[in-house]
Amino acid sequence: MEIAENAALVVVDVQVGFEDEAFWGPRNNPEADGNIAGLIDTWQESGRPVVFVRHDSDKPDSPLRPGNAGNGLKPYVEERRGRGSG
Repeated sequence: MEIAENAALVVVDVQVGFEDEAFWGPRNNPEADGNIAGLIDTWQESGRPVVFVRHDSDKPDSPLRPGNAGNGLKPYVEERRGRGSG
């Protein structure tokens, strides 16, 4: 597959709070985190930019609200933020 040299990868809402089964229910995508990590690694190795986006919920009971630990990016994403060109 050909990917343009100026293409960017956008990683959206890979946050700790999505692990909260009591709030969201059980996950149906157990391989997603491994796939996301691999995609970020491959993309960064290509020298293309990676953009990380986080949702800040305005709902007081949301695990994704600012100030809550669940608002943070998952550790494997946070580790990759400073690497590569993104």
